[in-house]
Amino acid sequence: MFNIKAIFPQRAFNFSINYNWIKNNRLGIFSFIFTFSIILSFIGITLSRNAAIRSIKNEIEITIKKLNEIGIDIAYSNIEFNNIFTYPLISIQNLQLYNLEGKNLWNISFSEIKGNTSLFNTNNIKMQFSENAKIRINDKEFPINIANGELRIKTNKKQELNALKLNINDINIKNLAKINSLSGEMQKINSAMQAPVILPTIEANIEAKNISLNGLLNYPLTSQIERIFIRSNVIGTFPSSTTFLLSSENWLRSGGFIEIPSFLINWDPLLMVGRGTINFDEKLTPKIQLQTSSKALHELLQDLLKIGFIEKKGTFVANVLLKAKSFKLKKEDKYLTVTTPITYSDGKLSIENVMVKTIQ
Repeated sequence: MFNIKAIFPQRAFNFSINYNWIKNNRLGIFSFIFTFSIILSFIGITLSRNAAIRSIKNEIEITIKKLNEIGIDIAYSNIEFNNIFTYPLISIQNLQLYNLEGKNLWNISFSEIKGNTSLFNTNNIKMQFSENAKIRINDKEFPINIANGELRIKTNKKQELNALKLNINDINIKNLAKINSLSGEMQKINSAMQAPVILPTIEANIEAKNISLNGLLNYPLTSQIERIFIRSNVIGTFPSSTTFLLSSENWLRSGGFIEIPSFLINWDPLLMVGRGTINFDEKLTPKIQLQTSSKALHELLQDLLKIGFIEKKGTFVANVLLKAKSFKLKKEDKYLTVTTPITYSDGKLSIENVMVKTIQ
């Protein structure tokens, strides 16, 4: 009979010993492999969080510099970073956003903001707002209560900002309004200008739903705003420059502007939809041009006139022009429909190319 042990007795013996040792110690071997994998994962997570922290610190520094150039600053009482995954990645106490000319002009503050990432993906950062915030305008302060507020920040592989998503629910601004939901999104969609067409580089939208205004305020129409929605595209790129203002100037010189593909205001009885553009002069002063279609625009103008927001002479002329081309879309409609341009330029608000308000 053929006997392998007789030919290779030592090898067969060693194989038997090794196999039996593995069999008898398989629990220990598994524990070693599992522990080693956990250690490697922990090291990987820590290194990823360290990279995310460096990216956040860099973005904060860049953001503050850009805001300073346009007269806005950020302050906080304390900021902490932590690379241990059981703790928030970033925690900011008493964050304030205010006008550099003086905090009493306007000031927005949050008692605390915390940010964290998922366990294995540090390219998505979730920032959560505290329930308490404040808005100060001149000498008036408006406390804000928030049931649930978060900002999601998405970065690319180089830890550069790629997209933002804001979602805040049940906002109560004392003595002003209650907002059922406020949401917004921003994302980069093209990184370079492609001749001969200037493509959009940033796409953004913001939406507010079910707004209840304080009944003691002086406002037009009714106290309920069902929905406000605006979608916009930044057309053209911001060439890399030493300052944000210089980068903006280069953007304008290369044909940059903001496109508004669509917007909607549903403020009973007003229903307005439209589109338009925002252009800027060399001082970054905006010029807004909107083409609108709406119901109950006449009622809005009459209410704005009653509360003294718009001027009597211009409003009278604008109303005459609007009535001449208004119509009922359906026989049963209570309010007239009208299509008209609305513009803002050089501090003047115009409807049907007639100035109705000077805004200093």
